[in-house]
Amino acid sequence: MSSRYSNRITRMSWVETLSVLNLLALVLLYFNIFYWKNALLSEDFSIAKVGHKTALSISEAKTKFLACITPERVPETNRKWGTQFKEQLYDCLNQHIPIKKYELDTLKAINVEYKYFLPMDKSYYADQSKDCIWLTAGIGNNTQAEREFLKLYPKCKFFGIELVPANVADYGTFGKVINTGIGFDGKEKIVDKYTDYAGTVHRNLKIRPFVNILDQDVGSRLMHYAAIDIDGFEFPMLKEFGDSGQYHLNGVVICQMDIEWHAEIKDVVKDDFEFGTYMRQLFQDATSYLPIFAEPYSPGHPWAIKMTMINIKNSECELAFRFSKYFER
Repeated sequence: MSSRYSNRITRMSWVETLSVLNLLALVLLYFNIFYWKNALLSEDFSIAKVGHKTALSISEAKTKFLACITPERVPETNRKWGTQFKEQLYDCLNQHIPIKKYELDTLKAINVEYKYFLPMDKSYYADQSKDCIWLTAGIGNNTQAEREFLKLYPKCKFFGIELVPANVADYGTFGKVINTGIGFDGKEKIVDKYTDYAGTVHRNLKIRPFVNILDQDVGSRLMHYAAIDIDGFEFPMLKEFGDSGQYHLNGVVICQMDIEWHAEIKDVVKDDFEFGTYMRQLFQDATSYLPIFAEPYSPGHPWAIKMTMINIKNSECELAFRFSKYFER
């Protein structure tokens, strides 16, 4: 073969090689455009990589969180209050819930106690056709957090449920006071004797079903905010937000709830109660709710937990707070 012919073949090979490489580059470019377009437009953004982080959908975040707090990963050496469970709870929230404390509206309640909520969407709050409802379950003779919230969201309506009439403080100056306890068995009744968390005895107190209170006094079964501090009765109350619970089945929705979990209360928390077991079951059963933040509160009571939970399935709650934006980033 002559050198001229050989050089021609070599030149042709380079031309063909460049053509093939250009074609491959175009194919890869098209694939990348198609992939990212579908990832970004997908209802579930979990497949889209952002830098070195993966943006999770809310449902995936909850799945990962539930897997993180399984009993196998957290041996409970303290049966009553599960100290190891609580530390793992904080760790699992930090790992799998991409919401930081500084993103929350922080409301000082009393001393070192605070209430935490995600901010309401500005356009939703500005919409005059939309309500903003705050429910206090357990006024407890302190309204500092509510008054701080009122400065942030002055159009919101306040409803305060308080079992003990002497503990309503000045709630009536800015909201509606509902003098009753929250019942869990669907019946109205009178409690002859009740000993509160401080040891004070109260007599002849009225108890009403929660759904009746909402229908007759609040006028809505959807509340945007709820601050729950009812001295141990939060345990039976929160169970009713599980998928088979009466609140869930009757369409009661709380978009965000700030809960104070308390220590043992006689006739509420029994001797065989296990805090970690209760919490895991609650997170499993209440599929509409996801904890997003928790921390210990009150230095004198190291077992006590402050927790914020959000409703991740209700469309009105999503409109009001845009919860998904915190996960899809």
